Amino acid sequence: ALVTLGSAAAAEVLAARGDELTGADRARIASSLGEMKKSEAAIRALAGWLRDDDASVRSAALDAGIELIGHDTEEKKRRDHALAAILFAAAARSKDPANRLVAATELAKAADPGADAVLASLLGDRDAATRVAAAKSYAERVVEKGAPIEPLAAIVSAGTRDLLLSAAEGVAARGLPAALRPLLLFARAGELEERRRALLALGHVGDKRAFDELIGVWTGGTPEEPIEPALKAAAIEALGRIHNKLTDPEAARRARDAVEDAPRGTDTDIGVAAARGLRHIGGDIG
Repeated sequence: ALVTLGSAAAAEVLAARGDELTGADRARIASSLGEMKKSEAAIRALAGWLRDDDASVRSAALDAGIELIGHDTEEKKRRDHALAAILFAAAARSKDPANRLVAATELAKAADPGADAVLASLLGDRDAATRVAAAKSYAERVVEKGAPIEPLAAIVSAGTRDLLLSAAEGVAARGLPAALRPLLLFARAGELEERRRALLALGHVGDKRAFDELIGVWTGGTPEEPIEPALKAAAIEALGRIHNKLTDPEAARRARDAVEDAPRGTDTDIGVAAARGLRHIGGDIG
């Protein structure tokens, strides 16, 4: 009956009942809270149970909380970012690496500026997957939310290997020269996806050495040893991105010529990337 009623008062009663229970019984109450209307009372109860000694309770509480706050991709149940901040701050302190990983991933899009500090605290998490996800999410927030750059700059300075690419991407997005060296290392010696990401990020760094790397990838390769199309596409988009940041007129001209000529090719991915590069040159996107 309380679940059907679904009010904040009903959630408080159900949460109080859950506090009196343990184990599987509390986990069932947590799941029931996830079926109610969203309320701060329900979220605070679930957030508290993320510290429960029983792993099944912690898991049920996070699943129910995510159901309550909604998902940004669901038009019928859009995310309540104020409640999400409460839930994921608690998840970030959970003893479960899986819960901390969820927080590290989900906080990338959080509207609450407090997410920056929560993610920064996860950069030193003992779980490697959580650290990596936190660095990637924090870098995304630097680009999209204007998060403070200092936590990522510290990683770049320390050279922390598993976090370095994401940190360098965030630092590069602010146009800071400290990102150049790690990005060049990844562009030359990383795995394919790391190389692709590094090339794109080099477009933010208005340094002639970044241009040289990008134009080298774009014009390089042989029929016997071709450069992967994904890297070519990243390079041509980044050449468009770097164009307006270059102080060398000849380098800027070569960047523009490369981007303008690229769509004449037959590779669809490269054509799309070149179109984005042209939009960067025209100032349509940053």
